[in-house]
Amino acid sequence: QVAMDKWSAQYTGRLKGVDFKFFSWIQNIPRSLIYFVPWVLLFPFARFSKFPDESQRRLARAMGWGIAVPFVAVNLVPGAVARYSMPAIVPGSWLLAMICTGNALQWPRSWMRNDRDWPKVVGAFVTLGLAIGAIGYPLTAVVLKNRQQVKKAAAEINSLVPATETLYAVNPDYQPVFFYVKPHVEYVSYVKHLPVDTRYFLVRGGKEEEALAARKWAPLRAYAIARVKDYSKREMILFKVAP
Repeated sequence: QVAMDKWSAQYTGRLKGVDFKFFSWIQNIPRSLIYFVPWVLLFPFARFSKFPDESQRRLARAMGWGIAVPFVAVNLVPGAVARYSMPAIVPGSWLLAMICTGNALQWPRSWMRNDRDWPKVVGAFVTLGLAIGAIGYPLTAVVLKNRQQVKKAAAEINSLVPATETLYAVNPDYQPVFFYVKPHVEYVSYVKHLPVDTRYFLVRGGKEEEALAARKWAPLRAYAIARVKDYSKREMILFKVAP
């Protein structure tokens, strides 16, 4: 039941469009297509009618719709991000393999002087794909390293909470930061549900006063020791229970 409640909170948090940014949302589809570069560039040249067998043509059309409709639907959900559509890469790769092996590509005539040019065109796309994989992806990882808000927040928490301690999260909603936090994480719904042996806990910004007013640890009390931003720039406050 606890797992179901957490999953439900995370999923509905995305559907609510928390911290919705139109400019970022409108770029979801272009960003998603980048995950399949350069192979996505082959799809405009696909011609399902060139498959020799009717069953192959029906399968290709079914896969095409089965990829396109969920791809667009997922990317149009408020709060969605481009990586949510990455599962479409698997059927997309399968469909592209069918297209290439079935010779269902129609190139512009200016590209193809004769049949011997076909291996050259395919080789060019393979070379481009390898170049992007070998250079583009590592370079992108380096550029984005300092922009990863989630890992920054996790690093700050890890620097303050010993890995041997238990970190309690009070109704945290959707928080990817916990994937990178080293201490064991326990979830509770309210500050009043925190156990008496609590030493570290996290609350969202609106629950700070409730945490400060708690007296269940007397003579100890809760002190705010850090404020971190989550993936949507909302504030989380880290408390320590101490004298």
